[in-house]
Amino acid sequence: MDELKKTGLVLTGLLAGLVATKIVFPNEISYEKVKTEQLTPNQKLMTAAINGDVDAVLLALENKADINYQDPKTGQTVLMATMEANSSVLHQGKAYNIVTTLLERCNVDLSLRDAKNQSLEDYVRAYIKNAQKMSENYVTPVTYGVGRAAEQVKQDWEEVLQKIITQSNTKVKHTSKGRINFHAFYNVNKRA
Repeated sequence: MDELKKTGLVLTGLLAGLVATKIVFPNEISYEKVKTEQLTPNQKLMTAAINGDVDAVLLALENKADINYQDPKTGQTVLMATMEANSSVLHQGKAYNIVTTLLERCNVDLSLRDAKNQSLEDYVRAYIKNAQKMSENYVTPVTYGVGRAAEQVKQDWEEVLQKIITQSNTKVKHTSKGRINFHAFYNVNKRA
């Protein structure tokens, strides 16, 4: 009988907690949503990129976030922060999706550098180097799948690197006075 009373009290407490939650957060508004509504568009963009959420990144950009925003402390751009936060093998797919999507859709300034003087190209090269090490080190029959996956990751990031290099070379060159250097513009486009 005592067990039944204890169980009843526990269930009553749980039910009261659920009711209180509904009163505090009506219409199922979560604490996370309340917390992120206080962020600026650029902070929302950075948060979405770090979390690897492509849809939230695109939504933040639609809401006037700047793709070339840099974190005031680290100097990292949105793409750099994405790559750093999603550097593990399990999360590199998220970083790859965001980086490739934004390189295709946005005017990303590839000349920006972080506080450690690294560019987006440097981040991609580091990813490639790590994937190369993994593909070389995981060659036993037990780890063969990991090695093959690392090789594919390396190939994916090499394609991204080529996009970055191509985009960097095709940008219009400007003189120090802010005017277009038509000679450089003509030569770059002539090669394309």
